[in-house]
Amino acid sequence: MTAVLSIAADIAAGFPARGDAPAVLLDHLSQGQYHLFEAGLARRLNLRMAEVRRMVHERAGARLAVACRAAGFTRDEFQSAYGLIQSSLARMPAPGICGADWPQQLGTLFELVRPGDAETALRRWRRAIAA
Repeated sequence: MTAVLSIAADIAAGFPARGDAPAVLLDHLSQGQYHLFEAGLARRLNLRMAEVRRMVHERAGARLAVACRAAGFTRDEFQSAYGLIQSSLARMPAPGICGADWPQQLGTLFELVRPGDAETALRRWRRAIAA
């Protein structure tokens, strides 16, 4: 989580969000259409599907929190998305990370990351993927 916060700490000019609105993406999740959620989020963040899929399936959820912040989600929308995603994954918690209060901790992380910082993190992820 420290790495995600340090990446998100850089401030840079933002870019306009594209793709489906967070509410539409949440509708996809609530209907079990995870592929549409992933595709819409990838389009909105200008990331490859493979990278978004890794974020979505990451048990800890820290990168998803930053990505959702950059995509314009509210805290409630992010926590709803995270809850829907986690309920579909195996019930095994990530070793040494997730406790009963982990969703609340992710909500706190979400609020700590400013939208501009989240966009900076996405640019770094894009560069890392391209390299």
